[in-house]
Amino acid sequence: MFEITEVRVTRFEEPKNSVKGLATITLDGSFVVRGIQILEHEGKRFVGFPSRRTESEDPEKKYVDIAFPCTREAREYITDEVFKKFDEVE
Repeated sequence: MFEITEVRVTRFEEPKNSVKGLATITLDGSFVVRGIQILEHEGKRFVGFPSRRTESEDPEKKYVDIAFPCTREAREYITDEVFKKFDEVE
């Protein structure tokens, strides 16, 4: 699997809706993923991976992910590292 070599987080002082901040991760020092959202809904935190809006009228297909982990282990690893950094930033 890959190694996350850098995590940068911007915490919103006055969060809008459920978005509490944004993260950027660097994988193996050579690939960057920007636009990872740090979200909280009903007391639960999770990350939202970069997506783009489509022209579909179907609510299920309104947004499509453009970068995302393919395995549960990769999702957990990224989520843990992003939350660790988010909790350090004030």
